[in-house]
This record gives sequence, structure tokens and C-alpha cells, in this order.
Amino acid sequence: MMPRSNRATTTGLALLPIALLSVHWAGSDLSRAGQATEHKPISDYLIAHTNPGDAVFADQAGRILMETGLRPGSRFGIFYYWVNYDTAPQDYCHQMLADFDERKPKYIVLAWDADQAMTNMSTGPILGLRSARRMNARLAWKEFREYVAAHYQWEARVDDNDLYRICEPASSTARAE
Repeated sequence: MMPRSNRATTTGLALLPIALLSVHWAGSDLSRAGQATEHKPISDYLIAHTNPGDAVFADQAGRILMETGLRPGSRFGIFYYWVNYDTAPQDYCHQMLADFDERKPKYIVLAWDADQAMTNMSTGPILGLRSARRMNARLAWKEFREYVAAHYQWEARVDDNDLYRICEPASSTARAE
């Protein structure tokens, strides 16, 4: 018996800030749509320095693998798996390193500030609130970096990425004395 208020106006006004923020972020993505079909410089570098059938590893490897046609250096193309549960950093790190031993990626591509990014992630909500996971992530990252240092050498920086090239085995053609 009481008159119903117009909820469409109230609901619309309540959703207006969300809609404006969505347009803002969508607009920034849409403004880059023209770049979506351009090869990334990192892909062009890898194409120029690899052979068909070579493997590479990069965090967020999907686009690089599609643009280059190279094989993945690991079955895991992203470090995010490392934060899934408390022992995930070691579990995934060991699997990645085993993949590297098997697949021998010619390049490992890391963000130039990857060490700082790991440190920053330690204070974020995923690792910052879970001390065991944070400690395991730091230990796994140290093990990962030690592996890269032992088997790869820094070759170049392309955009914001450092490229580490696999160390060639010592030549077996050295003369025996």
C-alpha cells in the first residue's frame, strides 16, 4: 500500500564509481590494443639468437613462446605457483630445476628487478601473512638464483628483462698433453 521508491536511480548512483573506475582501467588496456599484434623486442631477440626447437624459460612465458615458436624450458611458465601453499616454493622450484636439467633451455629470462620483486612480494598479503611460506619462498628463490648462476651467464638486457644464456660445456676437442 506504500509507494515503492525508484531503486534504479539509487542503484545506478551506487554503481557509478565502480563503472567509472572500470572505464578508466579498461581504457588503459584498450589504448594498448594496437600493440597487441607487434612482436615484443624480447621475442625478436630470442628469435635472432636461438634455433627452432630450442627451449626458453620466462616468467609469464606464454606470449614469448607464441611469438617465437620456441619450446618451454619448464612445464611451469610462471612463478605465481610458488605461493599456492606453504611448501609450494620448494616443490615448484625443484620441479622447474629438474625441467631445466632435462630440457636445457637456451635462455632463462628474468625481470631485471626480479630479486627486488621477490623481496617486495615478501611483504604483500600472500607471503607477508604466512611466515613459513615467506621463508620457503626466499629459500627457493635463493636456490633458483644459484642454479642460474651455476649454469647460465648473463648476456643482455632487453626492455626490462635480463637474458641468461646457458653455459656451453667445455670443449672436448682440447688437446691432451
